[in-house]
Amino acid sequence: MNTLELDGAMKLICQKRCKYFVGAIDQLPTKFETPMAIISNTDISVLPGTHWLGLYFFNNNNINQCIFIDSFGKSPKYYGL
Repeated sequence: MNTLELDGAMKLICQKRCKYFVGAIDQLPTKFETPMAIISNTDISVLPGTHWLGLYFFNNNNINQCIFIDSFGKSPKYYGL
């Protein structure tokens, strides 16, 4: 899938329940409110794209948490996150 296809899917999934971002790893938002869903490509924005990662940030009992999804099974540290 490409960025436009993923953006369209996220628009349907998130609707008004959460904000979302779809884009390259060098374009990740630095500040945002929870809940926030992110699909990020591991390549920077000037490259064609290699692999998509999923992140979901939420607040549970006043504790900010993140679910990280990688189909390759790598950790966030592997990608410098």
